[in-house]
Amino acid sequence: MPPPPWHFYILSWAGAAWFAAMAADYLMLRYGLGPYLAAVSEAREGFVVLMPDWVAFSWAVAIWSGALGAVTFLFRTGFGPLLFGISLVAMVVAGIGMTLFSRPTLQTAVGWEGAGLSLLTIPVVLVLWLYARHLHKERVVD
Repeated sequence: MPPPPWHFYILSWAGAAWFAAMAADYLMLRYGLGPYLAAVSEAREGFVVLMPDWVAFSWAVAIWSGALGAVTFLFRTGFGPLLFGISLVAMVVAGIGMTLFSRPTLQTAVGWEGAGLSLLTIPVVLVLWLYARHLHKERVVD
């Protein structure tokens, strides 16, 4: 296996940090950790509580498969591209559900800026998936 390019560690650690932040946000919102919820608007808290089960499920799959993908990619295993792909699909499903089928919608709960930031996760995961696939094809990761 050839050594990874210099940018591998930068993107790997950035992806791991990104998903660590998303996992922390997920846990604190879903399980109502007090200090975090004090900083969150009631609309956002209500949004999380009232979202349809299939949206909540796809959100969870997106977060945890992406986090696991980031860790496995960092260790240069071949599961990173697969897990990032699963995360990407689940993120798209969750994004559609949050913006079109949740009541209140994502835009209503956090505004257009917050919705844009939330939906920014889709292109981030897309880039990570494409990068991981490229390195897998180049045999840099198993």
